[in-house]
Amino acid sequence: MLLLLAVLFQPADPEPVMPAKGPAPRLVQGKYVKGRFISEVATPTTVTRYVAVKKQINGKEVVEQVPVSETVMVTTQTALDLGKATIGTAGGRRLQLEDLEKAARSTVSVVVSSDGRPVDPAWLRMFRPDTIVITAPATAPKVKTEEKRP
Repeated sequence: MLLLLAVLFQPADPEPVMPAKGPAPRLVQGKYVKGRFISEVATPTTVTRYVAVKKQINGKEVVEQVPVSETVMVTTQTALDLGKATIGTAGGRRLQLEDLEKAARSTVSVVVSSDGRPVDPAWLRMFRPDTIVITAPATAPKVKTEEKRP
């Protein structure tokens, strides 16, 4: 009987967890440089190269170009113009550009909005409250791309 009463009168669950709205934000590493946040992302990409191969055809040595696929790492450097950006923390505190400049003189990880809109608080719950969050216009110019072989 006591067990039945305990089950019936147990406290309600805390506030239900609501699913996040909008796309997931990106977590990027970068640093502050002259009013912009510069980040680099390395992505594996398959490229086709042509290799010269010697073959014997009708008794003659012939050189053919044969396609070969290989995976290379492509590093893309992206610059977010912070002039139109909103900067804050995952805990909801607003930051000024000077605060980001101090925090990101060396490489730092920040959360960046994927679509240029504010990041839904449900997404921000997975980060520490002092994590920097940048909401900038959705399109960012690509500054430089370079290819590196693994």
